Amino acid sequence: MSTFEYHVYERENHLFVDLPEGPFLVDTGSPLSFGTTGTITVAGETSSLRDRAGMLGMNISMSTIRKLVSGPCSGLVGMDFLSKYPLRFSLQTGALLVGDGVLSGRGTVLASATVMGVPMIGIHSRGRDVRAIFDTGAQYGYVMQHNLVDGLAVTGHISDYNPMLGDISSDSWSLPYQLLDDNGANIGSIVHETVGFLDAGLLGLIGADAIIGWHLLESVDLMMVPAGGIAVDF
Repeated sequence: MSTFEYHVYERENHLFVDLPEGPFLVDTGSPLSFGTTGTITVAGETSSLRDRAGMLGMNISMSTIRKLVSGPCSGLVGMDFLSKYPLRFSLQTGALLVGDGVLSGRGTVLASATVMGVPMIGIHSRGRDVRAIFDTGAQYGYVMQHNLVDGLAVTGHISDYNPMLGDISSDSWSLPYQLLDDNGANIGSIVHETVGFLDAGLLGLIGADAIIGWHLLESVDLMMVPAGGIAVDF
């Protein structure tokens, strides 16, 4: 497969990629894609695109996304397309690379798994290992266990919206963490994520302790390979 390069960037505190049909919100936390264009083209392959996604009994559409972003947005690209191809997020250079060229020099493989169609990674924070959903659709991180932030200073307040959880209002903290490699060792420098608190609910049932949002990509290049896990370059 040839390697395709797309412009990836932050706008309105969300991650976007310019695909041939227009700008799409990039959401590794969504198992499904949807939009207004009828088609979506990734890695030179054009596929039909639903106008809404049914998840957990809810119909999520662009009217939902409009609660998060007001600028140009043709749709949301989720893991049904993002997991089909090798890809490399290089936010610092503004590039999303898709194709076999991503496979050379993969970097350090992370502790990771796919749960309900979305990626989960291992992080180490404040003396404990934590299972975190890697969700590029999240403008903030979240913890589902309050002891992860006990003793940290409150840094502000989060007012957010999640298509499946609704409105979110929470104190915020700056959570320090390191990534875990596939041997369970801490790697890289300490990263700080602005996090709020969420009741675990369904996320707790699938074993998630936290959500890490797109801001991780400000610190690393991240590669995702179908059936091959997640790796990073620092």
